Amino acid sequence: MGKRLDPHQYSLLAPKTNLDAFLTDQELSISSSFSNPATFDGHLRIYPVLRCNLACAYCVNEEMGPTVKDYPRVEPEAWAQAINRAGRHVVLTGGEPFLYKGLEALCNMIDPQLKVRVYTNLCLDLAKRLSSLTRPVHFYVSWHPGQNADRERFLANIGAIEASLHLSHTTHAIEALESTDFLAEDLAWFADRNLILDLDPDQRGFAGSGQATARPALCRRKIILIGPDGARYQCVSKLMRAKDPLSNFLTGSAPTPIPTHTDAEELLSLCPEFGRCAPCDQLGQTRMDLLTSSSTERP
Repeated sequence: MGKRLDPHQYSLLAPKTNLDAFLTDQELSISSSFSNPATFDGHLRIYPVLRCNLACAYCVNEEMGPTVKDYPRVEPEAWAQAINRAGRHVVLTGGEPFLYKGLEALCNMIDPQLKVRVYTNLCLDLAKRLSSLTRPVHFYVSWHPGQNADRERFLANIGAIEASLHLSHTTHAIEALESTDFLAEDLAWFADRNLILDLDPDQRGFAGSGQATARPALCRRKIILIGPDGARYQCVSKLMRAKDPLSNFLTGSAPTPIPTHTDAEELLSLCPEFGRCAPCDQLGQTRMDLLTSSSTERP
């Protein structure tokens, strides 16, 4: 590496950093880049729990290996107060968010002018819980073949959503190698019952994930990711490892409090862990520049 960079030190850089001057000073150069042209949507992405009732091989919970999954529960009132203070649309995800006790109460307490989306596998018995939602909620639903999920229960939950005047859903499945033997049969079964599932590609093709050796990279992201204790992280992999929190959403503590307007400054860091990224860290407004030393190592 360059003359000053400690490859084991995660460094959050000032948003207005002159990158050319910084790289020259560190005797670093960019060898290759990955970028996602998506535009930052301004949404909060909150993980009230990281635990899940399934164990899909292609899921970040499995991909990341040992992670911190059990946290003291934050009350729905505390989440809702912070969300309403920020005034941003929200995505509630996980893990399985329906494992969070009080999910419905949380949704109902969020400002009705804010959009609420819940990412869920809908594999639990949710009829009563869905009926207790009194505001619009859009469910982004994942069907996971080969996980011994109950198709009838899943379909009943979809039916409860479709019967509601204020609930809606988008339903999909992952085209993963592990599900090949089950997926076609499941898709046909659901189609016979008038439910068509969209297909999404396996995200593990991302070069920053699942590598034997980590490499340093300059990582630039516009995203708001908040873990079960309210801590904000730059990426999902750090959230799952509870590593290098940037601030706390619930308390508004520095150094990087959540902006209360539509835009947000780009998070810029020098990170030694490209290759250990979560598969989904490729999503959203993202650019990752892989770095190499541009000079001979000095003692």
